[in-house]
Amino acid sequence: MIACKRRGAGSHDTFGRVLAAFNPKEFESYFIRWMKGLCLAFAGQIVAIGGKTVRGSHQCSEHTVHLVSTYGSGLGMVLGQVRTTDKSNEAQTASRIAS
Repeated sequence: MIACKRRGAGSHDTFGRVLAAFNPKEFESYFIRWMKGLCLAFAGQIVAIGGKTVRGSHQCSEHTVHLVSTYGSGLGMVLGQVRTTDKSNEAQTASRIAS
């Protein structure tokens, strides 16, 4: 838990240091478990799935970055986002996010 100072919440740098200390895969696992417990309200809801190519990513690495996102339209929030190896894997990745 991050404690708030009398002057307000922690700075951008403080949150950056705290989040950088997490193991990304372990954090993802805990976050997904937490969200599944909260999101029983998704039954019967429409979930939109969309793929995007990250703009400018081809300049920074030899592989362009493609992301697949799921969006709960009833709640107005992104439910998950996963990087794919290429654009053709969006359908397979969407089923992985849903499970």
